[in-house]
Amino acid sequence: IAVPKGDKIPYVLEGSKIYLRQEAETSLAMRDEIVALIKRTLISQPEERRLEPRPATRQPAQGRAPSVPSPESRKKPSGGERAKVPAGGGRPNTNGAQPNGASADDMPVAAPRTGVEIVETVERKGVLYHTMRDLRDGGKVQNVTRNSARRLWRYAIALKEKSTFQDDKVTWIGDLGLWHRYLRAGRTHYDLVQRGPDGKISIYYGVTEDGIHGPWRAVVGMDE
Repeated sequence: IAVPKGDKIPYVLEGSKIYLRQEAETSLAMRDEIVALIKRTLISQPEERRLEPRPATRQPAQGRAPSVPSPESRKKPSGGERAKVPAGGGRPNTNGAQPNGASADDMPVAAPRTGVEIVETVERKGVLYHTMRDLRDGGKVQNVTRNSARRLWRYAIALKEKSTFQDDKVTWIGDLGLWHRYLRAGRTHYDLVQRGPDGKISIYYGVTEDGIHGPWRAVVGMDE
């Protein structure tokens, strides 16, 4: 099921809940997805809509001459009166992105265009938190657990946490490989693998035929 992109985002609201449509699945949006949604909406708005209207200039009362600042008030502030500038002269770094190791961004062959990749996993108080990368738009969502994940993400996390990946179970063509092929909702899905220049492995879960391109076509047998 393909849902065309609409003009009014988000598409579904339920009180304080925001939903996202991803292929054939509708699910609650997570924090990073909501932030990305707001950013995309602001960027897509015309510049004149984003600018706040300036307050109207106050006109002097009729018959009264406009006030002129005294010479003292026009003096430049002394060094001690100037606004303080933070050390370093730049804005604080607000980018919360985490290092991703051998992610698909660093690969010589572009990743598939559908599916999901787990780019980082950390453990806090016995719970594994994953950073998920949506291969359709490159968006990353942090702090995803197995319990909070939606269907495809839960599938990927389950395989990751069970350490089911084995290199010898992959059908390799060069540095690209096919790990699993399965049917879901009547469509063929693939778990694909890519070996980076440093030897590290990236796994792309739940890739559909819509996301297969270039050298990946030979990996899944679409060129036969």
